Amino acid sequence: MLNFQWKYEGYLEEEKTIINRGLENAKRLAAWYCERLKSIEKRSSLLDRGLVPVDDAVHEEKLNYLRAHIAELNRRIISLMESSDHSFPTHSNLQVRTQMPQPNDEQSQYYRRQNIKLCQELADKNHLIERLLYENAEKNKEYNSAFRKVEPKRLTSSSTTTTTNVEKNQYAQSHSWVQSEGTLM
Repeated sequence: MLNFQWKYEGYLEEEKTIINRGLENAKRLAAWYCERLKSIEKRSSLLDRGLVPVDDAVHEEKLNYLRAHIAELNRRIISLMESSDHSFPTHSNLQVRTQMPQPNDEQSQYYRRQNIKLCQELADKNHLIERLLYENAEKNKEYNSAFRKVEPKRLTSSSTTTTTNVEKNQYAQSHSWVQSEGTLM
């Protein structure tokens, strides 16, 4: 009996430690929420003065991140509070996922619309990349064909030039005056 009581006291101490740690994190979370609300109020006042953030996409991504994580956090907190209110049979440990409230239709519709929008943007970008690659290939073909037309002319004209220079040198050597000093002539 004493061993059981000692074990139970250990469980209670561990539970107390876990709850205190959760309470500290909840206080930090509440402070973070307050800080975020102040930031929103500040940005709202800037917006009223006509100062608009530059990058809309970054703000939208940040909002999507917050929406998803806070919704998941809220579902987990609600699930934890509801499971603590009732008796906690061991089989419910396995069913925590099914007990969590599902996202509302408005949120899932938003994600579907966002997914469709992103898929369309991706398809447009892929189409643009394909078009640019095709145009690049066409320009390379034009460049290579123009280079082939110019290159043989260069070789022909330079070989002709060298041939004529050699002929001129041979002609000049054959018809050049040779000094006749010391000869019988």
